[in-house]
Amino acid sequence: MSGIILQPASDKTFSRPHYVDTIINPVPLNRIAEHLSATQLTQITSSITTDAVSTWGIKLYGIRQWEKIEPGDTVLFVWDNQYRSMSTVLTKIQNTPLARDLWGEDEAGNTWELTYFIQQPIDINVPYEHLNAAGGFKPNYVPQGVNVLQGEKAERVLDTVFGRLPTQAISQVIQSVDGIQNLDRVSTSISRGEQGVLRNSLLGDSVSGVCGICGHEYPVSFLIAAHIKKRSDCTDTEKRDIPSIAMPMCLMGCDALYEAGYVTIENRLVKTVATANDSLQLILNNLSGNICSYWTAEREQYFSWHRNNTFSS
Repeated sequence: MSGIILQPASDKTFSRPHYVDTIINPVPLNRIAEHLSATQLTQITSSITTDAVSTWGIKLYGIRQWEKIEPGDTVLFVWDNQYRSMSTVLTKIQNTPLARDLWGEDEAGNTWELTYFIQQPIDINVPYEHLNAAGGFKPNYVPQGVNVLQGEKAERVLDTVFGRLPTQAISQVIQSVDGIQNLDRVSTSISRGEQGVLRNSLLGDSVSGVCGICGHEYPVSFLIAAHIKKRSDCTDTEKRDIPSIAMPMCLMGCDALYEAGYVTIENRLVKTVATANDSLQLILNNLSGNICSYWTAEREQYFSWHRNNTFSS
């Protein structure tokens, strides 16, 4: 599980100008390349589609939190009583010359040398109180310094964020997945953003849900918001057709069977193939004829695509 970085940017003398200068306005790669290793530069270029990258820095007093930051972590920028934007960490580096080049020094001669690089952020504008409960904080908690959440606490906070994203932010989350060029930790985290949006649209705050294939109820951790039509074949409009483009499928085998074309949905019922493998056929027989509770007229076009292009009839 990736971590969640609560990153205040409320100081109007330094941090807010830094946000404008190097987050909203990404730093050209040719300006920072000399400060990065080949591996770090690849971590950046494989997850962005431009020749510039959003960059943030922390002073040395925040090193314990900075050391917890990993590629793929989600950062939430904070000021004026709201979590203002979110993004994904690409890589990090401690580099004083780079920090002085980007942000100069404060009045004491210190700079923001604990640097990390992120995707272009997405505006979310979620009030503090909506995340404080999920993060286990007091209702009036206000982030004062960088704070890296991990484990179940990070999971709860991120799920809450996905449940409160505005429409434009949802579109940006989905679009960010299209720029993935590899399957590393960063890309996995970016993909998880879309999965979180889809799962929240289907299951909301429920602790359990019903699989659209087998009909069994499972804890949400055993369900995936699966694309009914193969994602790579969806148009941009179809990817954003939420929640109709997806339905919950369990990780007990139904998701894999649907993706491989052993099962599909026809006339609101689960339809299966015949196979020579006795064990697999027994499973398919138990699924055949199940009523799909997620069938809707809006979803039928996607089920039809699956029947015609993936199902092994």
